[in-house]
Amino acid sequence: MMPPRPSPSSSLPPFTVSRERLRAWGGTRPLQGDAALLRDGLHSLRLLLLKSLLTRAEREAPAAALARVHGDWALLERAEARDAAAVRDALGHPAAGAWLASALAARGAAEFTRRLSGFGSLAARVASAARLPLYAPPGTPEALRLPGSDAVLADADAHLAGCGALAGLAPAGPLGAKEAAGWRELWSGALELLRAVDPERAQEIAALVRCVVPVVPLAPAAAASPGARVSVTCWSAPWAVFTTLPADAEEFAEILVHETQHSKLAVLGELVRLQGADGGRYHRVGWRTDPRPPAAILQGTYAHLALAGLWARTAAHAAPGTPARERARARCDTYCAQVGEALGTLRAYGQLTDEGREFVEGMHGCLTVTAAGAAAPADGTCKVGHFR
Repeated sequence: MMPPRPSPSSSLPPFTVSRERLRAWGGTRPLQGDAALLRDGLHSLRLLLLKSLLTRAEREAPAAALARVHGDWALLERAEARDAAAVRDALGHPAAGAWLASALAARGAAEFTRRLSGFGSLAARVASAARLPLYAPPGTPEALRLPGSDAVLADADAHLAGCGALAGLAPAGPLGAKEAAGWRELWSGALELLRAVDPERAQEIAALVRCVVPVVPLAPAAAASPGARVSVTCWSAPWAVFTTLPADAEEFAEILVHETQHSKLAVLGELVRLQGADGGRYHRVGWRTDPRPPAAILQGTYAHLALAGLWARTAAHAAPGTPARERARARCDTYCAQVGEALGTLRAYGQLTDEGREFVEGMHGCLTVTAAGAAAPADGTCKVGHFR
């Protein structure tokens, strides 16, 4: 349901989870019910942001702007009455989160009022998803749907283009037909590779990723080395994968695994408090040249642990003694070494809550079996091995 008129004390209801579930989540493996739980959690977060937006508008916006907000809110209520599932889906889109975060981050009443104009566009998108008899807002991009999923190639979305995580990157802009076809081919190839070695992960990505946003570096320094790919996840827009053009399907598969883990933890980290204040400490990690705060180390460790598992499964899938198997095992070993060092840092300096410690212990257990190349039962636990 759309949230009622909020009070300034509105907050997200407590979210509790068992120790066993936290450890299982730390293991990075897709589990039954995870996708639905994460979507439900994200919807609760979006409703909280909408409450905050209306509260601030009623406090700061001039009368004319507030009247438009109330009209847009009424439109959201009508849309929900017509098709609540479609409204949940539309509010869960990364662009909705990016715009809400941008509006609420505005400094001062004047800037906030200016950004409020985007609420009409959001309401119209939601209403269109619910099939209310309204026109699509001007500038709404047509989807280029990516094969085998509900994800789209979002190459012309203004809200996603303004995402705060894109330091050093810029949207690639509207793509031509040939360029878009190339992206779709890479997506299909990446999912095909994942289905061959890790079908559960492929299914998770197809279910969770909502859009791929092509970006380009603003300067060569934005990439770790000339020609290196860059990909990011915007904290306020989970399930959007921002990435430069991958070199091939294998690289795209890595990107999708990496950024999906970031999105999962972005949502989970808002629902469950895993860390306290970092105390201004920064630490070195194996996958970056610059020191990182504990929160970034937790995010990076979670993503790289999943990559270690991907390459362990790739090695197990390859024929014994082949160069492909040796290369995959070497990639797995590198990621395992980096993750092991980072886990030591998190345990010592990560300012973990009780829930955070359970989560990290889950990562540690996953690392142990991944590094050992243990056999994998079909129960969703974090183990690796041959596939049927």
